[in-house]
Amino acid sequence: MQQPGVLARRDTGPSTAATVRAGNPSRLATAVVFVLALVLRLGVILRKGGIHGIIGYDCGVYFAGADALLHGRLPYRDFTMVHPPAITLALVPFAALTRVTTDWHAFIVATLAFCLLGAVNAVLVALLCRRLGIALRGAVLAGLFYAVWFGAISAEFQVKLEPLANFLLLLGLLALLRDQRSPGRWSALLAGAVIGLPMAVKIWWVVPVVLILGWHGLCRRSPRAVVHAALGAAASVTVVCLPFFLADPSGMWQEVVTGQLGRRRKVPVLDRLAQLSTVPEFAKHLDAGQVQLVALLFLVLGAAVFAFAWLGSRRARFVVVLTLAQLVVVLAAPSWFEYYSDYLAVGLAVCIGAAAVAVRPERLAGTPAVALTAAVLVVTCLVTVTGARAIPSYAGAGALTRAVRHERCVMSDNPTVLLRLDALSRGLAAGCPNAIDVTGRRMGPDRPAALRRAHRTWVDALTTYLDSGDAAVLGRNHDKRLLAARLRRHGVLAAADGHVVYRGTGSAEHSQRQLRARLRW
Repeated sequence: MQQPGVLARRDTGPSTAATVRAGNPSRLATAVVFVLALVLRLGVILRKGGIHGIIGYDCGVYFAGADALLHGRLPYRDFTMVHPPAITLALVPFAALTRVTTDWHAFIVATLAFCLLGAVNAVLVALLCRRLGIALRGAVLAGLFYAVWFGAISAEFQVKLEPLANFLLLLGLLALLRDQRSPGRWSALLAGAVIGLPMAVKIWWVVPVVLILGWHGLCRRSPRAVVHAALGAAASVTVVCLPFFLADPSGMWQEVVTGQLGRRRKVPVLDRLAQLSTVPEFAKHLDAGQVQLVALLFLVLGAAVFAFAWLGSRRARFVVVLTLAQLVVVLAAPSWFEYYSDYLAVGLAVCIGAAAVAVRPERLAGTPAVALTAAVLVVTCLVTVTGARAIPSYAGAGALTRAVRHERCVMSDNPTVLLRLDALSRGLAAGCPNAIDVTGRRMGPDRPAALRRAHRTWVDALTTYLDSGDAAVLGRNHDKRLLAARLRRHGVLAAADGHVVYRGTGSAEHSQRQLRARLRW
């Protein structure tokens, strides 16, 4: 039995007129959410190694893929890209900046734009809550959670798939809600087209998009509306993906689908749950038992949030189901990195907002929603202050950039290094081969076993690839010592602060073909 004065009157779903009157979050609340989200994302990218360091591997792959596309090379056919092509297309305008500035400056502009995109997502979360009929206090708390949770920040201070997919998801949900309020001849089709786009960013989004289309059909109570929305979703994915699929059907299928399924599962479920809390990021000393305890505490608090969200807003109940489905995807997926948490950020934030309105305003401070938001804020502050996620510096980059300035084909196992040395666009324009995602070539259901049986096959092929340019530089730790010993045979072109540029053989025109042949790709 509900205690009087504790639980608020349960939301039974506002009328259309009430939903429209709910309007947008206040300007002050919107500004606070936006500024806080932006500051926390910039706080990672602008400290320590920051914009002068090697920000990551994947972000360099995505940017390099866009630059390669501008130079007439197609993903899957001409270079490796293990995700659908939406991220490549989205980064084309930023890659075009390499025509008027350095590779690295263009890349930093893209990185800062994604920080800004993450802040916009936080505001859109608050707006989505209001359109779902969640009271202002819940909407603001939802936006704040998205802004301060390091699970979201970890993907949104750099160029990643998740912030782009979340942005498209939020736009799609807002479009579907508009169609539910004011149905029109084309509104369901257009809303479906937007909500389908996350699937063109990453295949994980197939599950939530299918659920969202089903939810839209229940809300509209119109089979025709569901069909129109589904057709819109299929059309948008087709427009983005079909040209690349036609260029190399087997290559795209192998890299985007079977390659992902073949990734090795290294991180257990409880460790993934613990990393959702971000506590292991700064508490590296935790043993296995303590990590599992953190995971269980986060799971209990999350379950309480879901329960309160179910009570707090009838219209947001679907988001609870959606978030749980996404959680299953994250936990069941073969691969795991901490920034995958951002895949859950929108749903979890909306659940926070719905949970906040399950109680009367005067009781808000004692709710699981506030407790979880406060906890993730403290953790984010600790991660930021301690520099637990500081970007590795790349000292000596200036000297190495000058050393390779006149080299035609500079090869690397990390495209971010080529960006840092301002050598990516030059090599693409000169016709040098570039695998873009070198590590991605190891992915596939048959690859791990094959590479374990003949590990040197990969090292031999990678050595051939790197050694065939005019110069080569290593950017990853995998097999680094063995590769360095082999590359050193032709001499060293330059060295600075522990980073080395090796001389190559200058036979780059053969290396990419040989790499594929060695690995039967």
